[in-house]
Amino acid sequence: MQTVEVPALYLALVPAVSALAGAAIPAFFSFLAMRSQQQSEERRLRARLVLRAALHDYDKAIHPEALDMLNRPPPLSAYILHHETILQLAEKGSLTATKVAELEKQLGELKQFSRKR
Repeated sequence: MQTVEVPALYLALVPAVSALAGAAIPAFFSFLAMRSQQQSEERRLRARLVLRAALHDYDKAIHPEALDMLNRPPPLSAYILHHETILQLAEKGSLTATKVAELEKQLGELKQFSRKR
């Protein structure tokens, strides 16, 4: 029977590559977990920002001095949607004065509609 000699370099590389793979695989999954956690936190902060801005505007709209029996504000969901749209445009980098004016016009139309109810 003939014996095959394995080069010493090969014998040294196998454990090194195995150790590297053993360290890289958990590090990769740890990175994925941290990335997922970061994205969830960003979504929570974004939702909190939108809700705070909408509640602030809604509170101004329902202030007793701003209301009378015929002047009702739109529902809170309209304010939330309005601020969510503005934040989406800002994140995309496409927030312009004309788009803000269009959104304000839409909110004004909602206010008019809610007064007619």
